[in-house]
Amino acid sequence: MHLPMPEVFNPDRPIPAGRGPAAETAVQRQGGDTVTGRADGLHFTVAQSVEQVIEAWRLVFDACHRAGLIAYNEHRLHFTRPAATGRSAIILGSIRGLAVSTLTAVADDADPPRSDGDGNTGGDARGGGLALDHTFGPQLDVLRRQGRRLMEVGLFADRRRHLSRTTESLLQLMRYAFHFGLAQGVTDFVIAVCPRHRRFYERFLGLEAIGEPLPRKGPSGAGRDGAACEPVLLMRGDINERLNRQPLHPALAWFMQHPIPAAAFAGRFGFEPEMIAHTPIAAVLAAMQSPDDQA
Repeated sequence: MHLPMPEVFNPDRPIPAGRGPAAETAVQRQGGDTVTGRADGLHFTVAQSVEQVIEAWRLVFDACHRAGLIAYNEHRLHFTRPAATGRSAIILGSIRGLAVSTLTAVADDADPPRSDGDGNTGGDARGGGLALDHTFGPQLDVLRRQGRRLMEVGLFADRRRHLSRTTESLLQLMRYAFHFGLAQGVTDFVIAVCPRHRRFYERFLGLEAIGEPLPRKGPSGAGRDGAACEPVLLMRGDINERLNRQPLHPALAWFMQHPIPAAAFAGRFGFEPEMIAHTPIAAVLAAMQSPDDQA
């Protein structure tokens, strides 16, 4: 699942002369208690219950279906199979108990591809990998062979349509994902975005593109009406390289200045079978045709 844009964002709108990266304004507007994850009336947390997970992924379904990215399903949930594992952290932004924004981070568990001695590679020795493997498997395998530890960030949705509130919420969600990645020993964050949004993510989060846009593959390759979705672009954030680059990107500097303690992720929802039995999550998983499929 690619990382969509806030619906009102215009990536072609020029940034006024003299302004720094797009993240600067959003970072400067962050207020409230940044340690507990409160800002502008929102409370940010990591989902710990099945009810919170369902609320988050129903928000994703509503946003993606409205945008024509996915087909309707009776459970009104959208997620990927790797996301429904203990490798993930589902992050929620809520106002008075109502979820308004969400993002899911998933740590990779795939080993580097094996070589048969002739330079050809076999399948992964273990693990389910990432949802992005459907479209960008070869590119991700290059990173794995380099010893990189990956984390996919996606399933972003926000029910609000005001640009300033949406981008600030995305910044907070990414802050949680960043520190979850550090706790998991991640070296690189990977996302897929629409090519026309590349400049936003380069300036807003300091990410860089890998290769050229490719047609989206896998169960999410067709949109709401069965038509092929537009190509997506793989983008990457190398944590160590970025942390050693001076000056730090504004968003990264803000992440480092306002850490999330590892304990905040200790109680995240673990997706044990007994925890999701007889829930819409189990029903959607059961409808997936193979272990590699995604909702």
